[in-house]
Amino acid sequence: MSSLLTVYFQPIWDLWTRTVVGYEALVRGQRADRVISAHEVFREAGEHGGAVAVDAEARRMALERLAYLPQETRLFVNLLPKTVETIAPHLWFPRGARLERIVVEVSERTKRAERLQQGLTPLRLQGLQVALDDYGVERTNLHLLEVLQPEWIKLDLSFVREGRWELIRSLRRFVEDWPGMHLIVEGVESKVDIERCLDAGVRYMQGFALGIPLPLTDALRVEVDPR
Repeated sequence: MSSLLTVYFQPIWDLWTRTVVGYEALVRGQRADRVISAHEVFREAGEHGGAVAVDAEARRMALERLAYLPQETRLFVNLLPKTVETIAPHLWFPRGARLERIVVEVSERTKRAERLQQGLTPLRLQGLQVALDDYGVERTNLHLLEVLQPEWIKLDLSFVREGRWELIRSLRRFVEDWPGMHLIVEGVESKVDIERCLDAGVRYMQGFALGIPLPLTDALRVEVDPR
């Protein structure tokens, strides 16, 4: 399986200090002629009942590269909703994983919030942080937000693409009212997007304007001027 999969890394920036706070690991499929997207990878795997296995393998491959990331950064890894629903929590991460440097991203579409929270609790006691991904797609799932109490909220990229700047500003204020919670705005694809996010008071951003997904060696070499 690992010969067919590869993991790319995309930086998450703190634009107030102009530093990278973490890298999201993004699974890709490797074919002879091209790289295929995560959507294609999981669609094909799902057709053969292998989506959960691909999810676990992608996470394992990403965690193998954690030691090469700068010490001050965290690794953001995804947890497929189906994994949450079918696999025991102690199997979500390989034995010995450095949880204090990991942020697990769970989709707003994830069901059974209480089971997820129970599974994450012992891992969070070891330093694991949680990010609620795709926030806003399901009309701001307040129940999941209240149950999980994540450290990070990743706002769905549609908000930037649709230019909903005042709503972004309001959601930023909403998130900041929760102790220890931070907003990451995804889909930042131009300097104009960066400027509009900064004007809305957004500190943390992710998107092509700040670094495209790349193999780790290449991702660590890229220097981006976020001004």
